[in-house]
Amino acid sequence: MVRETLAKSDNELILIWSSLADILLNALLTLFLAGGLLVSLLRYRLYDAEAAISRSAGYAVLTVMLGGVFAASAKGMEWAFERNFGGDAGALPGAIGAGLAVVLISPLHNRIHRWAERRFQKALLHLRRDLPLCVGDLRETAGLNQLLNAVLTRIGAGVRATRAAVLLDDKKGWLVAAARDVDMVAANEWAATWTNAPNEQGLDCDRSDRLFPLRLALTVDSGTEPETIGWILLGPRPDGSFYGKDEQEALAEIADPVARSIHVARQRAEREAHTEFRLSGLESALARLAANLTAKRTDPLSQPDG
Repeated sequence: MVRETLAKSDNELILIWSSLADILLNALLTLFLAGGLLVSLLRYRLYDAEAAISRSAGYAVLTVMLGGVFAASAKGMEWAFERNFGGDAGALPGAIGAGLAVVLISPLHNRIHRWAERRFQKALLHLRRDLPLCVGDLRETAGLNQLLNAVLTRIGAGVRATRAAVLLDDKKGWLVAAARDVDMVAANEWAATWTNAPNEQGLDCDRSDRLFPLRLALTVDSGTEPETIGWILLGPRPDGSFYGKDEQEALAEIADPVARSIHVARQRAEREAHTEFRLSGLESALARLAANLTAKRTDPLSQPDG
Protein backbone atom coordinates (compact mmCIF):
# COMPACT_ATOMS: atom_id res chain seq x y z
CA MET A 1 0.00 0.00 0.00
CA VAL A 2 2.81 2.37 0.90
CA ARG A 3 4.71 1.43 -2.24
CA GLU A 4 1.66 2.12 -4.40
CA THR A 5 1.18 5.52 -2.73
CA LEU A 6 4.85 6.43 -3.27
CA ALA A 7 4.71 5.29 -6.89
CA LYS A 8 1.58 7.35 -7.45
CA SER A 9 3.22 10.41 -5.89
CA ASP A 10 6.29 9.94 -8.11
CA ASN A 11 4.10 9.70 -11.19
CA GLU A 12 2.27 12.89 -10.24
CA LEU A 13 5.57 14.72 -9.72
CA ILE A 14 6.81 13.50 -13.08
CA LEU A 15 3.61 14.71 -14.75
CA ILE A 16 3.87 18.10 -13.04
CA TRP A 17 7.51 18.56 -14.03
CA SER A 18 6.76 17.36 -17.55
CA SER A 19 3.94 19.89 -17.87
CA LEU A 20 6.18 22.68 -16.54
CA ALA A 21 8.95 21.70 -18.95
CA ASP A 22 6.51 21.60 -21.84
CA ILE A 23 5.17 25.07 -20.98
CA LEU A 24 8.73 26.41 -20.59
CA LEU A 25 9.88 24.92 -23.91
CA ASN A 26 6.85 26.32 -25.75
CA ALA A 27 7.47 29.76 -24.24
CA LEU A 28 11.16 29.63 -25.19
CA LEU A 29 10.28 28.49 -28.71
CA THR A 30 7.85 31.37 -29.14
CA LEU A 31 10.42 33.78 -27.73
CA PHE A 32 13.14 32.52 -30.06
CA LEU A 33 10.85 32.72 -33.08
CA ALA A 34 9.78 36.26 -32.22
CA GLY A 35 13.36 37.25 -31.44
CA GLY A 36 14.65 35.79 -34.68
CA LEU A 37 11.96 37.59 -36.67
CA LEU A 38 12.68 40.84 -34.85
CA VAL A 39 16.43 40.58 -35.42
CA SER A 40 15.89 39.74 -39.08
CA LEU A 41 13.63 42.73 -39.58
CA LEU A 42 15.96 45.07 -37.73
CA ARG A 43 19.06 43.83 -39.50
CA TYR A 44 17.65 43.12 -42.93
CA ARG A 45 15.02 45.26 -44.66
CA LEU A 46 12.92 46.38 -41.71
CA TYR A 47 10.87 48.73 -43.86
CA ASP A 48 10.11 46.05 -46.47
CA ALA A 49 7.96 44.19 -43.94
CA GLU A 50 4.86 46.20 -44.83
CA ALA A 51 5.26 45.42 -48.53
CA ALA A 52 5.83 41.71 -47.83
CA ILE A 53 2.80 41.52 -45.55
CA SER A 54 0.68 43.44 -48.06
CA ARG A 55 1.60 41.12 -50.93
CA SER A 56 1.21 37.98 -48.82
CA ALA A 57 -2.20 39.04 -47.55
CA GLY A 58 -3.30 40.05 -51.05
CA TYR A 59 -2.26 36.76 -52.64
CA ALA A 60 -3.78 34.75 -49.80
CA VAL A 61 -7.15 36.50 -50.14
CA LEU A 62 -7.00 36.22 -53.94
CA THR A 63 -6.25 32.49 -53.73
CA VAL A 64 -9.13 31.87 -51.32
CA MET A 65 -11.58 33.89 -53.40
CA LEU A 66 -10.61 32.25 -56.70
CA GLY A 67 -10.77 28.81 -55.10
CA GLY A 68 -14.21 29.63 -53.73
CA VAL A 69 -15.41 30.89 -57.13
CA PHE A 70 -14.09 27.78 -58.86
CA ALA A 71 -15.60 25.35 -56.34
CA ALA A 72 -18.96 27.13 -56.15
CA SER A 73 -19.37 27.46 -59.91
CA ALA A 74 -18.31 23.85 -60.56
CA LYS A 75 -20.68 22.45 -57.93
CA GLY A 76 -23.45 24.71 -59.17
CA MET A 77 -23.03 23.47 -62.73
CA GLU A 78 -22.98 19.84 -61.58
CA TRP A 79 -26.20 20.37 -59.61
CA ALA A 80 -27.84 22.14 -62.57
CA PHE A 81 -26.94 19.33 -64.99
CA GLU A 82 -28.07 16.59 -62.63
CA ARG A 83 -31.37 18.37 -61.93
CA ASN A 84 -32.25 19.40 -65.47
CA PHE A 85 -30.65 16.67 -67.59
CA GLY A 86 -30.47 13.82 -65.13
CA GLY A 87 -26.92 12.89 -66.00
CA ASP A 88 -23.28 13.54 -65.24
CA ALA A 89 -21.83 16.67 -66.81
CA GLY A 90 -18.33 15.22 -66.92
CA ALA A 91 -15.48 17.74 -67.06
CA LEU A 92 -17.68 20.62 -68.24
CA PRO A 93 -18.40 22.11 -64.76
CA GLY A 94 -14.70 22.13 -63.92
CA ALA A 95 -13.83 23.82 -67.20
CA ILE A 96 -16.52 26.46 -66.71
CA GLY A 97 -15.40 27.09 -63.13
CA ALA A 98 -11.78 27.44 -64.21
CA GLY A 99 -12.76 29.83 -67.02
CA LEU A 100 -14.80 31.96 -64.64
CA ALA A 101 -11.91 32.09 -62.18
CA VAL A 102 -9.55 33.19 -64.98
CA VAL A 103 -11.95 35.93 -66.04
CA LEU A 104 -12.17 37.24 -62.46
CA ILE A 105 -8.42 37.21 -61.78
CA SER A 106 -7.70 40.71 -63.07
CA PRO A 107 -10.57 42.64 -61.40
CA LEU A 108 -10.20 40.70 -58.16
CA HIS A 109 -6.44 41.24 -58.14
CA ASN A 110 -6.83 45.00 -58.60
CA ARG A 111 -9.44 45.31 -55.87
CA ILE A 112 -7.53 43.13 -53.42
CA HIS A 113 -4.29 44.99 -54.15
CA ARG A 114 -5.96 48.31 -53.35
CA TRP A 115 -7.45 46.85 -50.17
CA ALA A 116 -4.08 45.48 -49.03
CA GLU A 117 -2.43 48.81 -49.79
CA ARG A 118 -5.02 50.68 -47.74
CA ARG A 119 -4.61 48.22 -44.90
CA PHE A 120 -0.84 47.69 -44.75
CA GLN A 121 0.79 50.56 -46.73
CA LYS A 122 -1.09 53.65 -45.62
CA ALA A 123 1.96 55.94 -45.89
CA LEU A 124 2.50 55.10 -49.56
CA LEU A 125 -1.21 55.40 -50.26
CA HIS A 126 -1.30 58.89 -48.77
CA LEU A 127 1.78 59.83 -50.79
CA ARG A 128 0.26 58.66 -54.08
CA ARG A 129 -3.18 60.12 -53.41
CA ASP A 130 -2.62 63.28 -51.38
CA LEU A 131 0.65 64.77 -52.64
CA PRO A 132 -0.60 65.58 -56.19
CA LEU A 133 -3.67 67.31 -54.72
CA CYS A 134 -1.54 69.22 -52.22
CA VAL A 135 0.97 70.55 -54.76
CA GLY A 136 -1.86 71.37 -57.16
CA ASP A 137 -3.27 73.76 -54.56
CA LEU A 138 0.03 75.17 -53.32
CA ARG A 139 1.35 76.08 -56.76
CA GLU A 140 -1.42 78.68 -57.10
CA THR A 141 -1.38 80.08 -53.58
CA ALA A 142 1.98 79.49 -51.86
CA GLY A 143 5.54 80.53 -52.49
CA LEU A 144 8.16 78.23 -53.98
CA ASN A 145 9.87 77.60 -50.64
CA GLN A 146 6.63 76.57 -48.97
CA LEU A 147 5.82 74.26 -51.89
CA LEU A 148 9.25 72.59 -51.80
CA ASN A 149 9.15 72.11 -48.03
CA ALA A 150 5.70 70.52 -48.27
CA VAL A 151 6.92 68.17 -51.01
CA LEU A 152 9.98 67.07 -49.01
CA THR A 153 7.97 66.58 -45.82
CA ARG A 154 5.33 64.42 -47.48
CA ILE A 155 7.82 62.37 -49.49
CA GLY A 156 9.97 61.82 -46.40
CA ALA A 157 6.96 60.57 -44.45
CA GLY A 158 5.71 58.43 -47.36
CA VAL A 159 8.92 56.51 -48.04
CA ARG A 160 10.62 57.14 -44.65
CA ALA A 161 13.66 58.93 -46.03
CA THR A 162 16.25 59.98 -43.47
CA ARG A 163 17.06 63.13 -45.46
CA ALA A 164 15.86 64.88 -48.59
CA ALA A 165 16.68 67.84 -50.79
CA VAL A 166 15.54 69.50 -54.01
CA LEU A 167 17.88 70.54 -56.80
CA LEU A 168 16.66 73.16 -59.28
CA ASP A 169 18.36 74.28 -62.45
CA ASP A 170 20.29 77.53 -62.25
CA LYS A 171 22.45 79.45 -64.71
CA LYS A 172 25.53 78.05 -62.97
CA GLY A 173 24.20 74.48 -62.70
CA TRP A 174 22.19 72.59 -60.10
CA LEU A 175 21.43 74.51 -56.92
CA VAL A 176 19.96 73.11 -53.68
CA ALA A 177 16.67 75.01 -53.34
CA ALA A 178 15.36 73.20 -50.24
CA ALA A 179 16.66 70.60 -47.80
CA ARG A 180 15.32 68.50 -44.95
CA ASP A 181 17.52 66.93 -42.26
CA VAL A 182 20.69 67.63 -44.24
CA ASP A 183 23.18 70.50 -44.27
CA MET A 184 22.79 72.82 -47.28
CA VAL A 185 26.56 73.15 -47.70
CA ALA A 186 27.05 69.38 -47.77
CA ALA A 187 24.17 68.99 -50.23
CA ASN A 188 25.61 71.66 -52.56
CA GLU A 189 29.06 70.04 -52.40
CA TRP A 190 27.49 66.71 -53.30
CA ALA A 191 25.55 68.28 -56.21
CA ALA A 192 28.71 69.88 -57.59
CA THR A 193 30.34 66.47 -58.13
CA TRP A 194 27.26 64.50 -59.19
CA THR A 195 26.49 63.37 -62.74
CA ASN A 196 22.97 62.04 -63.32
CA ALA A 197 22.02 58.86 -65.15
CA PRO A 198 18.23 58.35 -64.84
CA ASN A 199 16.48 55.18 -65.96
CA GLU A 200 13.18 54.91 -67.79
CA GLN A 201 11.26 55.83 -64.62
CA GLY A 202 13.26 58.99 -64.10
CA LEU A 203 15.13 57.44 -61.16
CA ASP A 204 18.87 57.60 -60.66
CA CYS A 205 19.84 54.92 -58.15
CA ASP A 206 23.22 54.35 -56.53
CA ARG A 207 23.04 52.09 -53.51
CA SER A 208 26.66 52.82 -52.59
CA ASP A 209 25.96 56.55 -52.12
CA ARG A 210 25.51 57.15 -48.40
CA LEU A 211 24.13 60.69 -48.69
CA PHE A 212 21.58 60.48 -51.52
CA PRO A 213 21.31 56.95 -52.97
CA LEU A 214 18.06 57.73 -54.83
CA ARG A 215 17.39 60.73 -57.10
CA LEU A 216 14.10 61.48 -58.80
CA ALA A 217 14.06 63.55 -61.99
CA LEU A 218 11.54 66.40 -62.25
CA THR A 219 10.71 66.74 -65.94
CA VAL A 220 8.20 69.02 -67.67
CA ASP A 221 7.14 69.26 -71.29
CA SER A 222 7.36 73.01 -71.79
CA GLY A 223 8.73 73.13 -75.31
CA THR A 224 9.68 70.89 -78.19
CA GLU A 225 11.01 68.19 -75.88
CA PRO A 226 10.82 67.33 -72.17
CA GLU A 227 13.07 69.40 -69.93
CA THR A 228 14.49 68.32 -66.58
CA ILE A 229 14.03 71.30 -64.27
CA GLY A 230 15.22 69.67 -61.07
CA TRP A 231 15.80 66.60 -58.94
CA ILE A 232 14.50 65.28 -55.63
CA LEU A 233 17.33 63.73 -53.64
CA LEU A 234 16.54 61.10 -50.99
CA GLY A 235 18.75 59.58 -48.34
CA PRO A 236 18.44 55.94 -47.24
CA ARG A 237 15.75 54.64 -44.91
CA PRO A 238 16.43 54.69 -41.15
CA ASP A 239 17.73 51.11 -41.18
CA GLY A 240 20.17 51.99 -43.96
CA SER A 241 18.36 49.91 -46.59
CA PHE A 242 17.46 50.99 -50.10
CA TYR A 243 13.93 51.63 -51.31
CA GLY A 244 11.78 48.77 -52.51
CA LYS A 245 9.84 48.39 -55.72
CA ASP A 246 6.64 49.86 -54.26
CA GLU A 247 8.42 52.99 -53.03
CA GLN A 248 10.14 53.50 -56.37
CA GLU A 249 6.86 53.13 -58.26
CA ALA A 250 5.13 55.61 -55.95
CA LEU A 251 7.93 58.14 -56.43
CA ALA A 252 7.77 57.74 -60.21
CA GLU A 253 4.00 58.38 -60.08
CA ILE A 254 4.24 61.64 -58.14
CA ALA A 255 7.20 63.02 -60.14
CA ASP A 256 5.07 64.54 -62.92
CA PRO A 257 2.58 66.52 -60.76
CA VAL A 258 5.40 67.72 -58.50
CA ALA A 259 7.48 68.87 -61.49
CA ARG A 260 4.55 70.70 -63.08
CA SER A 261 3.68 72.39 -59.79
CA ILE A 262 7.25 73.58 -59.26
CA HIS A 263 7.39 74.85 -62.84
CA VAL A 264 4.10 76.76 -62.44
CA ALA A 265 5.16 78.18 -59.06
CA ARG A 266 8.47 79.44 -60.49
CA GLN A 267 6.74 81.06 -63.46
CA ARG A 268 4.20 82.69 -61.15
CA ALA A 269 7.00 83.99 -58.93
CA GLU A 270 8.80 85.45 -61.95
CA ARG A 271 5.61 87.17 -63.15
CA GLU A 272 4.91 88.55 -59.70
CA ALA A 273 8.50 89.82 -59.37
CA HIS A 274 8.29 91.47 -62.79
CA THR A 275 4.94 93.04 -61.95
CA GLU A 276 6.27 94.27 -58.60
CA PHE A 277 9.32 95.76 -60.34
CA ARG A 278 7.14 97.64 -62.81
CA LEU A 279 4.83 98.86 -60.07
CA SER A 280 7.82 100.06 -58.04
CA GLY A 281 9.03 101.97 -61.10
CA LEU A 282 5.64 103.56 -61.62
CA GLU A 283 5.43 104.51 -57.95
CA SER A 284 8.90 106.11 -58.11
CA ALA A 285 7.98 108.04 -61.26
CA LEU A 286 4.73 109.26 -59.71
CA ALA A 287 6.58 110.28 -56.55
CA ARG A 288 9.12 112.30 -58.59
CA LEU A 289 6.32 113.92 -60.60
CA ALA A 290 4.44 114.85 -57.42
CA ALA A 291 7.64 116.27 -55.90
CA ASN A 292 8.26 118.41 -59.00
CA LEU A 293 4.71 119.75 -58.96
CA THR A 294 5.00 120.60 -55.27
CA ALA A 295 8.30 122.35 -55.84
CA LYS A 296 6.86 124.48 -58.64
CA ARG A 297 3.92 125.52 -56.51
CA THR A 298 6.10 126.62 -53.60
CA ASP A 299 8.83 128.32 -55.68
CA PRO A 300 8.09 132.10 -55.89
CA LEU A 301 10.12 132.45 -59.07
CA SER A 302 7.82 130.03 -60.79
CA GLN A 303 4.71 132.07 -59.92
CA PRO A 304 3.36 134.32 -62.73
CA ASP A 305 3.69 138.16 -62.21
CA GLY A 306 0.60 139.81 -60.82
